[in-house]
Amino acid sequence: MMKPGRYLVPAILGFGLLSGLAGCASNREKIEDIEKDVAEQEQQARSGFLRRLSGGKPNPAPCPGTGILHDAERVVQFEADSVRFANVSFTGEITKVRGFCRYWDDQPIEMEVEIEFAFGRGPAATERAHEYRYFVAVTRKNLVTLARETYSLPIKFPERSDVMLANEAIERISIPRRSSDVAGENFEIVVGFELTPAQLAFNRSGQRFRANVADRPTATTGNASSASTDK
Repeated sequence: MMKPGRYLVPAILGFGLLSGLAGCASNREKIEDIEKDVAEQEQQARSGFLRRLSGGKPNPAPCPGTGILHDAERVVQFEADSVRFANVSFTGEITKVRGFCRYWDDQPIEMEVEIEFAFGRGPAATERAHEYRYFVAVTRKNLVTLARETYSLPIKFPERSDVMLANEAIERISIPRRSSDVAGENFEIVVGFELTPAQLAFNRSGQRFRANVADRPTATTGNASSASTDK
């Protein structure tokens, strides 16, 4: 069963810095260098914690795979029945998921998962805050679901910015094993947004509304004129 312990990091070093630095190649490189340094420090701390769990023993086999459920990788909320950009209030996209694990002998697999999100606020939004819901599921490789949990992620968009980037960490996912012969690669961690039937149908239609949901690391202050529709 999952034992969640989470942290939320809005954007990367704040939107003011991102908007100011993203304008040229050299500044984008600076952002990438900062992100790389932070990621390396976090991984070193995490690796130390996971090594302590196992007494320093190496994993006997690979960790469970991680992935995003294709039909649930994004969410678009409309404030009217008509599928038009003018009716979009909020959008969200899961951009990356990665996992870290430790296990040894016949002990359970102890795993942590990090999820990266990009959120947008559309022209139909009347508030600056919105609560997103997403799920994390443990499955067998044949897609039989062993455990599934839903989380809420409240997002508050800063003034004069309709874009938000966030990282979420789900700590201590514990996957029991029947014996030491059961390897981590027999399991997968799958994430996605909780969707209404209408939102799921929209995703499966192939249409895409991007209400300034940023492609990292070039987040910019958004407005309706810069949105696009892809098919």
